[in-house]
Amino acid sequence: MHTHNDDIHIGPNGARSTTPQKVVETDETLHGSHSGGICVHSGVFTVGSRASHSGSLRVETGAKVVIRGSHSGSVHVADQAAVVVQGKQSGSVHVAAGGRLRVEHGGQLAGSLHVSGLIENSGVRGGSEHIEGGQILDLPGGSVKQPSRITNGAAVYEW
Repeated sequence: MHTHNDDIHIGPNGARSTTPQKVVETDETLHGSHSGGICVHSGVFTVGSRASHSGSLRVETGAKVVIRGSHSGSVHVADQAAVVVQGKQSGSVHVAAGGRLRVEHGGQLAGSLHVSGLIENSGVRGGSEHIEGGQILDLPGGSVKQPSRITNGAAVYEW
């Protein structure tokens, strides 16, 4: 078992507050917006088509996440866990051996990829790739976005 760190929020006046990280243990759909970490232990967590999540997203063994709206932040996919991107994912993606992330037609994956498991792309993806024993498959209809420019050694992507 693992522990969950509290989320730290700093307000416009500099005031600091903490809230417990959200833990999902059954099927659940986010319909509005959520700012802060989410750890999906089991079931299917769906980011609804008009919803947005900003913060880390951890998907544990046996759990599944469907992103129909937008997610901004890192995604960690454990062994035997799955993520389906139908909307927009922006941030680093880490797929463990045995984990799977699928970008469906119309989906967008923007950020660095650290792959020990499998990424299947039928949508569009862009960002650096770090293959660590895994595989990225660009399927029919899938595309890879190239950087629009290089600034100070950094690749810049415009979506």
